[in-house]
Amino acid sequence: MNKQKAGTFLGTKKKPVSARTVERFAAQGKMRKRTVRTKSKSDGRARLTVDYNDDDLRALKTELAQPKAQAQVMREETTALARIAPRGLAPAQASEMIEQMAVRIGTEFVAATHAAAVVRLLTIEQAETEYNISRHQLKRAIRAGQLRALPLGKHGARLIKSDELETFIKSL
Repeated sequence: MNKQKAGTFLGTKKKPVSARTVERFAAQGKMRKRTVRTKSKSDGRARLTVDYNDDDLRALKTELAQPKAQAQVMREETTALARIAPRGLAPAQASEMIEQMAVRIGTEFVAATHAAAVVRLLTIEQAETEYNISRHQLKRAIRAGQLRALPLGKHGARLIKSDELETFIKSL
């Protein structure tokens, strides 16, 4: 079975395992591969392709169906996600991603722990309406260094952490 078919076989129809993951499984020794010389259908030239052992793929698929293996794959996906995820990930996106990962590995999701781990980021307009403080006062505090704001985009938009905003309001 070639790399693409192996990925489809190991995953689901909606979400096949990536070619990189198939290569990683082979590098870890979880399945054997062999190089096969085949003829190209388009031009008839001989090409080298990689063929993965069908029995090893079946064994790996049953191993991945076990909860422990799913948790290991989720850890790998989480570390890969951490490398590519933008630093300014919106809290709603982060919480949704965490919930999906928790459901996927079959664990109970504890809302209290999740709520403590996620910090809300507010735009200046959201902070203005939620905390009843003027936009000008917020911008002045940011310029003076009394309130820290994270840059968002190229046009000067800013995000303010809700806990820092609460601390600033208490200091007024």
